[in-house]
Amino acid sequence: MTMKDYIKYLCTLCCLCVLFGACQDGDWDPVTDYKLWNENIEPGDIIPISQLKGLYSEAISNSSYAKIEEDLQIHGVVVVNDEGGNISQQIIVKDDIYNEEDGYIIIGITENSLYNYVKPGQQFRMNLKGLYIGGYGKNAQIGYPSMSSTSGAQRIGRMTVQQWRSHVNFLGDPVPELLPEPIEFSTRMDKDTYSDHLVYVDGTFEDADGEAILAPDDIADAGNSVNRSFKTIQGEKVDIRTSTYSDFARMVMPKGQVRVYGVAIRYNDSSWQIQMRTAGDLVTLNQGNNNQDPTQGDNDQQPFEGDPTGTNQ
Repeated sequence: MTMKDYIKYLCTLCCLCVLFGACQDGDWDPVTDYKLWNENIEPGDIIPISQLKGLYSEAISNSSYAKIEEDLQIHGVVVVNDEGGNISQQIIVKDDIYNEEDGYIIIGITENSLYNYVKPGQQFRMNLKGLYIGGYGKNAQIGYPSMSSTSGAQRIGRMTVQQWRSHVNFLGDPVPELLPEPIEFSTRMDKDTYSDHLVYVDGTFEDADGEAILAPDDIADAGNSVNRSFKTIQGEKVDIRTSTYSDFARMVMPKGQVRVYGVAIRYNDSSWQIQMRTAGDLVTLNQGNNNQDPTQGDNDQQPFEGDPTGTNQ
């Protein structure tokens, strides 16, 4: 071994010793520059969410998209996150200042398990400049253009996680008291006003036989979801839409009358869909007509007590 090789050997050995010592017992140096949101975003020119949707109404109604060139902000509160897996890589927020009925909008983010840090009741400030707004089935969404996996067409999609974290600033801790009460659903609701609202509806699953599950793979559509027809006590019909990837896809549809909570999502001008958030959104009724969200405090309703996993099939 030459002197040069010997010196290289000693250097390598020293480096390995330093690395081993740093890693001993999990003693890694902490990452100090990892941020889930941008604390440097200061208050700016705030626009009501309802006004923002009006400003870009053409792109939304045409199910296209437009870039936000103005230096605008929204100030909102998180209403729904992706816990439960039925709402994927999206959150639903409402205006936290102007509190208008049509002040709800979807934010699309390319990140899974957002619920780990994006909690209902979380207030935030968001810079919009450089992001895009558009319509998916005429449903307003903030995000970034993407290509449809089924049609290949460009449409409004999800922003990257880096864009999300650089454009948003969380303000304090979540405040559950800021969450809206679910409203009683009706197919006659105005779609421009009430899309993305929390709702509840009483009725029966038309396909329920005590064994059929919410979202079996063999009848899923191109979006890997299943629509189950639900007949309300008023005689209306609405689809309960469930992803085959959701945590409760294999929940058995109970026979008899139940109450379903969820998010009312418009599908163009033709119809409504309701998307449950978690398995707790399917409940039986004990008494009265309490419309309290089952995830918020005590109420007089009970979660469905049938087999939630479909293991009886």
